[in-house]
Amino acid sequence: MRSKNVRRNKDASLKENEQCLLYTTPNLNENDLKYVTWVKEAEKRAIKHSLDLIILSNARKDPITGYSAILFVRKQFNLWISAGTIYPILANLENKGLLQTVEGQKNREYKLTIKGDAYLVAMAKTFDRIKKMVATT
Repeated sequence: MRSKNVRRNKDASLKENEQCLLYTTPNLNENDLKYVTWVKEAEKRAIKHSLDLIILSNARKDPITGYSAILFVRKQFNLWISAGTIYPILANLENKGLLQTVEGQKNREYKLTIKGDAYLVAMAKTFDRIKKMVATT
């Protein structure tokens, strides 16, 4: 029963946001509004599916914590990610050998490994191929 209430509340807030956007944007009809909403949802899904790459790229310069990863995603993409989402991803990346725990720190910090850097380079090439394919169609 709880999931239905959560869904209703989410739908209600989405409709409020749509109404606000409809009133504040001139020459925007309901079909345009549905498209904008759909694009924003697709953008959010793409970011969430790429969180491992986003976290690895964030760890490229300096070691990161789970909290700093949450703040990075929020700052870069204006997307609120919970600790329950970030910490399993960090653990998975560490288990795969892409991140390594930095010893002697008060908070658990992770740094990018050589294997993690190679993975980022390979994935960047893959995304470039996808980008070229999408741009030419």
